[in-house]
Amino acid sequence: MKRPAKTSIKEKIQQQSREKQVLKELSEKSRQQEKLVLLMAIIVAVVGFALYINTLNHEYALDDYSLIIENKSTQKGFAGIGEILKTSYRFGYTMIDNELYRPLSKVIFAIQWQLWPNNPFPAHLLNVLLYALTGFVLMLVLYRYFQSAAMAFIASLLFIAHPIHTEVIAQY
Repeated sequence: MKRPAKTSIKEKIQQQSREKQVLKELSEKSRQQEKLVLLMAIIVAVVGFALYINTLNHEYALDDYSLIIENKSTQKGFAGIGEILKTSYRFGYTMIDNELYRPLSKVIFAIQWQLWPNNPFPAHLLNVLLYALTGFVLMLVLYRYFQSAAMAFIASLLFIAHPIHTEVIAQY
């Protein structure tokens, strides 16, 4: 029966040193990968912002009239938030729709009206910034899911550049 060879203290120290070096190299690669993914996420956000920057000077459109310009609840600004949280989406306009309840968006409209009455620029800017943020977060989430920076980047760019989002972003 053969005895396992005894490793000397020197050999153990050398092995531990090699293991530490490998861990250090892996850690450095991981940091570089994280920086790359972060850069890719920033690129996706910039693309999303750049695609819709031309909408910043657009006027109000479509249902903005019934929700903002001609809506008494929204035009109350901060004072109307309590009423907005208790009523339907179109409450405050001549047409009452009791089935649709979207308090967050209407509260945001009221706040925007309070701060910048009858000015669509801040609303368009917020939409474009939120869209860019969506692309940024999507890239990070897809990277965590797929564990592939390239796949996450391509999927995020496809999402952010897809024309189906135009109405949501451009028309306020």
